[in-house]
Amino acid sequence: MLLSQVALRARRIRVVLNWENSATAPGLDLILVFRGNSDAGPGSAYAIHFAAPAGPDGAIRHLGRTGAAVMTERAEIDLDALRAEGDQVLLSLSASGGRLADTPGELYRRRESWFHRTAGFGVADGLAGLGSRFAVPRREAAA
Repeated sequence: MLLSQVALRARRIRVVLNWENSATAPGLDLILVFRGNSDAGPGSAYAIHFAAPAGPDGAIRHLGRTGAAVMTERAEIDLDALRAEGDQVLLSLSASGGRLADTPGELYRRRESWFHRTAGFGVADGLAGLGSRFAVPRREAAA
């Protein structure tokens, strides 16, 4: 797998997910997971999605879902407002009620700079599995 890595100059990132809304296409949910670094204490991770639209610091916000034939879901990340004890934001999606979660990309901090890279991994048990894998407290991982 070819991984790309890009330094980010922008300080505010908007994530947009579009999908066809049809009887045969799975429903999708945009999920962003904030992860703490080695200095972060337990419970520092949190998940943002349509049912939990903002993190405790307000730096990551779910902006809602619109559409009919083509659905659009948006989220925004303010890199300057993210807590210092965090060094990673996973950009994920969950399909058809949480059976599958895929993480195609991530933002991560190295020293004072932020980068984006493709991730390309998934978990079979959806949002709950993603929360378990990355130590998101259960109250945050439930959709």
